[in-house]
Order: sequence, then structure tokens, then C-alpha cells
Amino acid sequence: MRTSKYSKIILLVTFAFIAVQACSDQIDEAEPVVVDFSDTAPIAVFRDSVKTGMPLHLAVASMISPHETLTHYDKLIKYISNKIKHPIKLEQHKTYEEVNSLIELMHIDVAFICSGAYVEAEKKFPIEILAVPVVNGKTTYNAYIIVHEKSSIQNFADLQGKSFAFTDPLSNTGRSYAVKRAVELGHNPNDFFSKIIYTHAHDYSIRAVSQGIAEAATVHSLIFDYLKLRNPDKVKNLRIIEKSEDFGMPPVVVHAKLDSKIKSELRRIFLTLDKDPEGKRILDQLLVEKYVPGNKVDYSTIRNNLSFIGR
Repeated sequence: MRTSKYSKIILLVTFAFIAVQACSDQIDEAEPVVVDFSDTAPIAVFRDSVKTGMPLHLAVASMISPHETLTHYDKLIKYISNKIKHPIKLEQHKTYEEVNSLIELMHIDVAFICSGAYVEAEKKFPIEILAVPVVNGKTTYNAYIIVHEKSSIQNFADLQGKSFAFTDPLSNTGRSYAVKRAVELGHNPNDFFSKIIYTHAHDYSIRAVSQGIAEAATVHSLIFDYLKLRNPDKVKNLRIIEKSEDFGMPPVVVHAKLDSKIKSELRRIFLTLDKDPEGKRILDQLLVEKYVPGNKVDYSTIRNNLSFIGR
């Protein structure tokens, strides 16, 4: 990722149309506009096994932009690498589906993924939760529906006929929640929103609303709250009009068939981060209290919502 190029990009909007089968026949999103803010790494086959001595490959799904990902995760990745005494290579990809596919092929060893992507992945291959973060004493998060502070929009029903930003077709808080709300009002997204754009990162969706590219967006509560605390200028002209029910926190995952020793060691490191002074400092910077074991049942609400919208 060329962060120097990223720093020069100010909301580059690519009016290219993509054919995304975003959900089943119940909901057909035609011609979503893609907002492309950055380059991403191409999909590549990396190696057969970490036993070859090649780096362990870690992916962070694009819940936040590539630049922000490098900023937030660099120290954590270095910490894990030092603990396991093995090099780690960070892989970034534009879509959640790309990351899921590479986990399935075991070309990625460990990944930070969206809760919605986890629920989609478990339908296709054996995936295992290593750990989930605890933030503000909770292992849950929410979707925020956001608008510009000067907007006349007051509730979700007011979004009819407005332009709207999604992050990714597999995103829970960045897409599925808003789709569910539209369906509850008797619409599919094409009927309800005047235009849909995909930004591929929650902070990009936030920026899109802030700068008037989209009239509203659905975003990850923790990312919005993080920016409000650490970079308040990025959200100061935005307003939250709706907060979703609680969802299970985005997990750290591996393919279930990953080498058991590697899996156990990675799990141990995550679950003891808060016990180590250096690890605690890193967690504090991420606004994470600690990591705890995850449970499949924590994602039942997401499964139910996806079933409701025909996924």
C-alpha cells in the first residue's frame, strides 16, 4: 500500500458501475456506484504452510481505510510477531469476500474480519474464532445511521429517496443492518435509496457523508466513536439518527484446519495481551480493554437479520 499516494487522494470518486450480487433474489441492488479512495493489494497465492519458514499471513478486512489500518495495527502485529518468533506479513484487500476466500484457501493464516463476513464465511468453510475484543466492558457493538448535521433527515424513514453509503456487500453494520431497516419499511434498497455507493471502509463512509458525497451512511459504532475521541474533526459535522441493536463483536479468526500449535499460540497471545505491559499499552491505543474467547451464539442476531433479508 502506497500511503504517500493515499495522502494525496481526496475523495476520488470513480463513477464505474459494478455487478454485485449483494443479496438474494428478494433484494436486487442494481448499479451501485463504487467510491474508490485507495489502491489495494491484489489477491495472490502466498505459500502452502507456515512450516516452510515463510511469513505468517495476517489480514485485516477493510473495515477501516488502508492508511488507518497500518496506523492502528502496526504495533500489534509487531508484538505478535515477536511473541511467536515468526515474521508476519500484513495483507490488505478491498472487499471482505476477498479476505474470506483467502482464509478458505488457507492463503491467510489469521484475520481480523467483520462480524457479517464471519457469518457468511461459516456457511462455506470451517472457520474458528480465536478471540474477540472487549470495548467499554462489552463484546458487542452497533450500527450507527449517520447524516450531516445540517440535514433535515430525522429518522430512517426520512432516508427514502436519499443517496446512501454502504461499506461492503458482506458488512453487517456497513450494509446489512440498513438493508434490514429498508425491508422492514416495505422496500428494497433500490426502491428506497436514490443512489447507493460502496466506499469499502467505514471511515470512508463517514467522510463521504461529511463531505456531501452521500446524504447518509450506516457505519460501525466503534470506528465512529474512535474517531470522535481521537480525531473529532472528522465527525464534528455529523449526527447519529439511529443506533441498532447489539451485535457480536468483529472477531479474530483462523481456518479451523490451521496447524493446532500455531492456533493455540495465537489464541494464547490474544487472550493474555492485557496481562503484559507492552501488550496493554497497545490495547490502550486501540481503545480495547482485552481480548476474550468468542462464541458462535454471539452472532445469532446477525444470522437472523441476514435470513430476514434473504441472505
